[in-house]
Amino acid sequence: MRIFGWHIDQRLDEKEHKSRAISDILEVASPTTNWVPDDIKRIQVLNSTKDGLTPLTILTFRFKDDKARAYRGREELRKQGIRIGDDLTRTQRNTLSSLREHGKFGYFYKGQLHVKDTLQQPTSQRRTVTGRRKAPPTLIDVDQNVHDVGDISEHVRMDGDQITSINE
Repeated sequence: MRIFGWHIDQRLDEKEHKSRAISDILEVASPTTNWVPDDIKRIQVLNSTKDGLTPLTILTFRFKDDKARAYRGREELRKQGIRIGDDLTRTQRNTLSSLREHGKFGYFYKGQLHVKDTLQQPTSQRRTVTGRRKAPPTLIDVDQNVHDVGDISEHVRMDGDQITSINE
């Protein structure tokens, strides 16, 4: 997993990097998980070639499902200016860059390239559904051979003009 925007001292040893990664990133992304340093197989902080940029960090998990847990908390990390993503090969990164130059959107899923014709909206502009509400009963004209059934709490079956409970 690649970590962008995380401010860390590159001179720390690997043990310190692991404990800082747990406290700064993993506990924010998945606070219900009991993270331990052994969950991280390897962590590597790469020097930035440009002044003023935060170093790139590559983190390898011991188990694959730990990576999925961390990805679920991406939104919380973005609020802190930290982004996480897959550690792609140079060829994969160049392929995605070429797609963006042509106005297309692409991603890799289980090693396969998936391409969309248009770019997606930024995350902040996407609409999400956080709950469902019960629709109000529909009032329908009786002359059209349809009836107002109101609020039905159990499943029903309609046989012709008769409404019967399935439980009967």
